[in-house]
Parts: sequence; structure tokens; C-alpha cells
Amino acid sequence: MQRPAASPNRELATEFRRSPFGRHSADLQSLLHAMRSAPIAGKHFLFMSDTNREWVLGRYSMDAPPIPVIEWSVRFDNLEDAEWHVFGLRWKETFGEDIEGSTVALMASTQPRSGRERLEQSPSVLAYAERRGVRAGEAINFCVSSTSGEPYDARIVRLLAPDIGPFGPPRREHMIDTPVNGRHLGQRQPIRLGSFGSVDGPLPLGSCCRLELLVLPTLTEADPRTIVELVTPAGSRLTLRHGTASGLEAVWAHGDTTPNSIAAIPQLTERAWNRVAVTLDLVAGVLALRS
Repeated sequence: MQRPAASPNRELATEFRRSPFGRHSADLQSLLHAMRSAPIAGKHFLFMSDTNREWVLGRYSMDAPPIPVIEWSVRFDNLEDAEWHVFGLRWKETFGEDIEGSTVALMASTQPRSGRERLEQSPSVLAYAERRGVRAGEAINFCVSSTSGEPYDARIVRLLAPDIGPFGPPRREHMIDTPVNGRHLGQRQPIRLGSFGSVDGPLPLGSCCRLELLVLPTLTEADPRTIVELVTPAGSRLTLRHGTASGLEAVWAHGDTTPNSIAAIPQLTERAWNRVAVTLDLVAGVLALRS
């Protein structure tokens, strides 16, 4: 963040401490706008760990794109105190000095150094549904990993109103009566780097086919990595691979010979779900790739 040439006006800090929310003076509003419009990389933020009860300090890493990193050791049970803490951190980043009485100091960034380290980090409890959605009466399974192997609590609710902050309506949810609710034994399910799945064929790759995928890249590296490869009984291959240098590529080849067709698009967004579609039409001689 570029520091203003003028010396800081501590009356603005006093005004913010007295009233962190609502209408501010023109000078304080200008300062807050400058702080909040700074680049995302390296910026501090607050994470609500318990709805309207607890807030935890976080900071975006210097990666591209920035990764949010939670500092679980810095917690607040009062939103005004939490906002004052972040204001003090941004004040020091802007003016190079602490606010008297704020008890804050510029914290060292704790972002991991590589994509592999980011992937190996996970919350104490990590869970997901094996299907994106089901109809009424259908079954759905949830996969849960407890990093320390400790028991965990689970409940199924119908969300009636989301949490939009302290000045919005309260969060409202309706508990669904199901045996899933309650405490369960925890077990660590490690993320095995480099693991893959194999499905026996032959696969129905005719003269025309379309493949749709939902991809979450977690390790984007320069060398291309195969996402999926389909092999016909005759040895022809349809391969989808991704790398930071080449972007996303779809390759159609007969055996191990030179590829017959290649389609490419820019690289996918890291750590975000990307919808990908590959269309192969051997009659028209077209290989198309979309995201």
C-alpha cells in the first residue's frame, strides 16, 4: 500500500474506535476507502468462525491469485474489537507506526510457500457431499475427514435466511430430523498426492462424443498434468491435460503417434471449480474444448 505523504491524524483513529460502523467524517471515510481499496494480496480480513459470536483474523497470501490464510490464534468475541484490531494493522501498513493503545503489531505472513504445501494444509474437519444434489426421497452420502481423528458433530438443516452481517436479519435455519445429526467418531482421510482412478473399458467412444468435467485445480505447475485420459480398444486416446505454460489442452491421437488434433484454452483458475467440456467429432474432423 502506498503511504500518504501527510502525517497520520490520530483523531481519525479515535473516531473509528468510538464508532467503527455507520456514518463517518469525510476524512475518516477517505482513509477507510484507501485502506479497503488496497490490493488483495497481503490484506488482513476477518473470518466469522461462529455466527455473530466469534471472529478470527485472516490474511491473504502474496500468491497469484491470493490465498486466504486464517490465523486461528487471534480470536475475538466482540466485532468492534475485531474491527479495531484490523484497523490498527492497516494503519501501520499505511503510516508505518502503531496506534497507541491498539495493542497491535504488524504480524508476519503465514502463507505457505508452494502449492503442494497449500494442498497438504486442511481444516481440522473437512467434509463434502459425494453428489452435488438429490431429489426428495433420494439418498446422499457425506465424506468427512477429521485431521486429528477426534469426534465431530454433524447436523442437517434447511437454511431459511443466510448470515449477512451484524446489521442484517439473523441467520435462520430449520433442523432436519435425521439419524445423521449428532456426534460421530472421527477418522483422518489423507489426501494422497498423485492418486488416480482407473475404469476398465472399452469406453463408448464412437465417431462423435462429448465429455463434461468439473475440475478443481490445486497444483498448477509448469509441466502439463493429465486430468483424464480415455483409451479405445484400438489404442486411440483422448487426453485432457493442464499446465501453467500450455493452459488446458485436449489431444486426440492414434496410439503413441503424433497427435491428430489439439485444442487449447488458457489455464484454469486455481482452487476454483471450473466446468470443462470436450467435444470430439471424427466425421467432421473437429476437436473442441470449452470452459
